Amino acid sequence: MSIVKEIIKIAGDTIDLFSVVCAAAMIIHCFYDEALKVTRTKIIASVLIILPGAAATMLAPESVVTNNPFIITSILLAPAVIMVAFSGKRFWGTVALFIRLMVTEMFIGLAAEACFDRFLSIFRINIAGDVTEEFWYGICVSIVPVLIIIFLYFCCIRRGMVMYFRMTEKMLVLVYCIALLTTMVQNEDKAPDRMMDLLTLLLICITPVLIYKNRLSVYYSEQSADNARFLEVELAASRQYREAQEETRAFRHDIKNELSLLSALMREKRFDEAESSLNDMLGKVSDLSPRIVTGDDMLDSLISSKLHDLEQNGIDVTVKGVLEGGLDWKPIDICSVFANAIDNAAESCMKLKEEDERYINISFRKTEMQRVITIKNPSVENVDTEVLNSGRYHTSKSDSEHHGFGVRNIRRTVEKYGGMLSYSCENREVTLTIVLMK
Repeated sequence: MSIVKEIIKIAGDTIDLFSVVCAAAMIIHCFYDEALKVTRTKIIASVLIILPGAAATMLAPESVVTNNPFIITSILLAPAVIMVAFSGKRFWGTVALFIRLMVTEMFIGLAAEACFDRFLSIFRINIAGDVTEEFWYGICVSIVPVLIIIFLYFCCIRRGMVMYFRMTEKMLVLVYCIALLTTMVQNEDKAPDRMMDLLTLLLICITPVLIYKNRLSVYYSEQSADNARFLEVELAASRQYREAQEETRAFRHDIKNELSLLSALMREKRFDEAESSLNDMLGKVSDLSPRIVTGDDMLDSLISSKLHDLEQNGIDVTVKGVLEGGLDWKPIDICSVFANAIDNAAESCMKLKEEDERYINISFRKTEMQRVITIKNPSVENVDTEVLNSGRYHTSKSDSEHHGFGVRNIRRTVEKYGGMLSYSCENREVTLTIVLMK
């Protein structure tokens, strides 16, 4: 019977551990670093590593288990190690991610313990016996992370919402953590205050929701900005289409007279005048042809809508190659990637002196298995592309509260369609390369 109890206890502890680790990993994934994800493979790998340690706790004497660091480490740290190991980061990035995961786990555990203690104090519940108290504490520790997991899954991960915290939200989290730590400092000689315990419990439960709501409002404002940009491109495309239609109708109206004149000049053997008239007609045809042809109508409209402002700022735009069959992306995703990329390139060009060459070169080429898109622009100095390629939040603007998410949005959208993205910089020329599988 004691073996059954031990197995049940270990199973309960393992569930508690996994729920805390998964909740912590999901928090970091949703708000701090997309590289940390909870996957089925990671969970299975963690279980396989934990099983030997769990078996040892059942079979070996208690003194051996307590004094054996390998057993304790395998049970406590293995899930966290597995979660971080496949993040794709370099050594120090992996270490930093692991530390962040462990700290987040600690605060989830503190929040669960604080909820448990305050609940008992508010309702004057006295639990007698270590086993009973441990049982209810285990349930509470499981419930808090499970609620976090359910909330984040349905509100963020399932809807594809990853919302990096800005400094404002990070300060709110810091205040919350300080408040949480203060609840753990109790004066045993002082009588419990039910009202203070209730306020503390409300603080622990409500503050994370308020932080999330604050971040959510900023997220939707970002989405609204993307939608506004998309609508602007759509209106520009509609306006260009109407203008093109009017010019085409005018050309059709004049072409008969132009052809009649050309025919008359040819009959009268006035070849020089005929050639001049023909060149005028070819010029009109050339004017009617679109300046930007990429193979994707939405991308044509987007680049065309930005041409005027770019040229006004002395930025020369060239487009080479075509995307056969178009991108086959949602229009708003095309807008999100290329509008951000062109805006970033234009911003880099504007930092140059007026006499310097300002340009944005966009090219499309294909191989047997891939389509490659490159966007090149000059820069005042060589850019640290390692930061850009890491996927971390980055901005060079002084107003960091409202900028720095363009590169992240570009990367996320490209990866959404199975593509890869990389930045490089050589001789003060920044190159964004997007590789798409056919």
